[in-house]
Amino acid sequence: MQRPNSNDHNILILGSSGLLGWNLAKYFLQDNYNVLGTYLSHNLESEFRQVKLDIFKNSLDNIQGLNFNPTVIINTIACTSVDECESNRALAMKLNVESVSKVVELQKHFPKSKIIHFSTDQVQDGKQGNFKESELTEPVNFYGETKILGENIALKVENNLVIRTNFFANSHPWRQSLSNWIYQQLVEKKELKLFEDNIFNPISVKFLYKYLQEMILSELSGVYHLCGSTVLSKYDFGLKIADYYRLDKKLITPIKVSDKKLLATRPLNMSLNIQKIENALDMSMPSIENSIATLSNQG
Repeated sequence: MQRPNSNDHNILILGSSGLLGWNLAKYFLQDNYNVLGTYLSHNLESEFRQVKLDIFKNSLDNIQGLNFNPTVIINTIACTSVDECESNRALAMKLNVESVSKVVELQKHFPKSKIIHFSTDQVQDGKQGNFKESELTEPVNFYGETKILGENIALKVENNLVIRTNFFANSHPWRQSLSNWIYQQLVEKKELKLFEDNIFNPISVKFLYKYLQEMILSELSGVYHLCGSTVLSKYDFGLKIADYYRLDKKLITPIKVSDKKLLATRPLNMSLNIQKIENALDMSMPSIENSIATLSNQG
């Protein structure tokens, strides 16, 4: 499949100072896309253009003032702390639901644009895993509830795309990925505890970007799961990180989710079925080993 021409798309990334937005912006820029990122409180030094933007106030003026007409609007604005969403429900509703309505309003001013809205694997009850896009969502925490509401708002526009994922990435100036935290703990020879009964199928952000490009090229819309092909526990994920970097995996102790006093309930098996995306792109999703290998410059 021919790669998209970078001249065909202007990529607007809402929330480009966050872990996902920041990484995606860098990859799009490396492939010569015209990229504009937005931030609210964290103005990170970067090679791509950024503008301060409060999606609830002056989003249109700030973007049009730069003579930027997006063809793809990638929304990564969110409150992703599961426990914080549980304790501060007003904030969760504002960032995970109300903000999506504002993004859809913004889209109306750019009729040729498409919203790509990022969601989560925590839209299911976690009893069986291998959750399909066609199955009924049954979240067990408020974070999952708000993400479903946000999905529904984004999908009110026919050509929009919702991506459910669980990703990991290299280090970030102010936000650690799970993989980076595990790596740093092991390098510093600190003991760590990881869940042996919390199951997922994560993908590295570098592979996520690769398939995201193909999804844009293929003009996909609706809901898709974009995850890795390997289903494993958080504990086994830690062991994989240790093996790759040849670090001491004896520092990692398996525990159960019930051993931790977490404010919000967690779905135990969060694995997402990836058959739909593999069929749509005629491509296989990466193994956990291949995803971890993209972190070769970790730390």
